[in-house]
Amino acid sequence: HLFIPILCASSGNILVHFLGTKYKKYNVYLFSFIVNFVGALFLLIYNLGFKNFTNNTFIFAGIYAVFLVAFTLSKTKALTSGPITITTIIGCSNFIPVTIFNAIYWNEKISILEIIGMVLMLGSIILINLKFNKNKTENIKIDWKWIVFTSAYFIFSAVIAIFFRFQQNSDAKNTNEMMILAFFFSSLVFALISLILFIKNKKAKKFEKIESNNLRLFLIIAVSFGVLNILFNRINFYNSATLDSALLFPVFNGSIVIITTIAGIFVFKEKISLLQIIGVVLGLIAIVFSSEFFGLITF
Repeated sequence: HLFIPILCASSGNILVHFLGTKYKKYNVYLFSFIVNFVGALFLLIYNLGFKNFTNNTFIFAGIYAVFLVAFTLSKTKALTSGPITITTIIGCSNFIPVTIFNAIYWNEKISILEIIGMVLMLGSIILINLKFNKNKTENIKIDWKWIVFTSAYFIFSAVIAIFFRFQQNSDAKNTNEMMILAFFFSSLVFALISLILFIKNKKAKKFEKIESNNLRLFLIIAVSFGVLNILFNRINFYNSATLDSALLFPVFNGSIVIITTIAGIFVFKEKISLLQIIGVVLGLIAIVFSSEFFGLITF
């Protein structure tokens, strides 16, 4: 149950990274609209329609939709208004408050090995992302806007993970219906944002001609990511109620960072530093500890 969401999320990140290398000025809000709409449509087809629901289904759908929109907007703004390195590290560190909250609220037990794994995974994420320090084009300016957006990004990424467990304990049978509603609603919000920006740019005459190759690539990746995105989120809803947070979230976040880094080396021919190599190795060790040596040792 962990392998598939990690594979889906990592593949999605690689596709988006590829899109960024080929078409750097794509509309992230239009992209988010397609991703959420396709995800909702895919799950609707998979679920053979909108079957069962309760009042809680609609309530959770509304809450989740707000979280999805807030997370996407804050992440986008944070990554484009300040240092990518720190933003990425902060966003990927959301497993710390999630694990602490679930340990206190849901009385989840955290073993010594899992604590070691969490610390090692945090160190791995920091070392791997240090590669961005050499990027001369990175915006290194830090101001109050970046602090606000990054704080919101961190908070909403953690809140969504915490939300998973609450929804599963209250309305697990209708998770598909809840997600369909939430993703459709969030797609409408991003469609509205895209429309507003379209009208604004039209008045300001700030249009640029989009090459057909870029448009085709944009649509293919947006649709593909939409399917991958709904898959790993759906499975993680289930995982949140069946796996310990100290295992699920550090391993999920860390594995994505590690796989994306390795893909950068072999697929995108990116150079890797010694610190990044150490970070990857540290991440792999962290996974072993977080899984308590894959269930062979517990204490």
